[in-house]
Amino acid sequence: MKIKIVFALGSFGLTFLLSVVVFHQATTRLELFSLNQKSQINIQNKISNFLAQDLENRRIKADKLINRQTKSNPLTSIMPIEEYVSKIEAMNLAGLPEDFQIAWLRYAKASRDSVNFISNLHSLPNSLILNNAEKVQAEIIFLAETEAWNKVVQAAKSYNVNIKE
Repeated sequence: MKIKIVFALGSFGLTFLLSVVVFHQATTRLELFSLNQKSQINIQNKISNFLAQDLENRRIKADKLINRQTKSNPLTSIMPIEEYVSKIEAMNLAGLPEDFQIAWLRYAKASRDSVNFISNLHSLPNSLILNNAEKVQAEIIFLAETEAWNKVVQAAKSYNVNIKE
């Protein structure tokens, strides 16, 4: 009889101990899941706010371009684009995921290359007429900028961020 009582108490103690351990593990996993969810939401918010700032910069650029198109000097039309590129190069990437930062920096670089190409064309005589080599170069540069932007969108979407374009 004593053996049955000892065995029953031992079984109860072991079961109780296992339930405490399992409950603790489940609680820890739930807490980690909750922290991960909060972290994911924080990243989404940071990327969304960052892209909202870019969208505002684009809107300002578009407004300036529309206003400048009414003027006759085509050289001034590059200025809003130059200002936009300077702004995107200066945007604060702190706290954003590394893959998003890399995609953004590539986009900023591709945008800078586009602006430099356009600026160089405007400085040439007869800049409105492109030869075949310049046309090919322009297509390559602008395609690189588009592809870089697509990588930004892809990186943002990987964090479940909705992109407003």
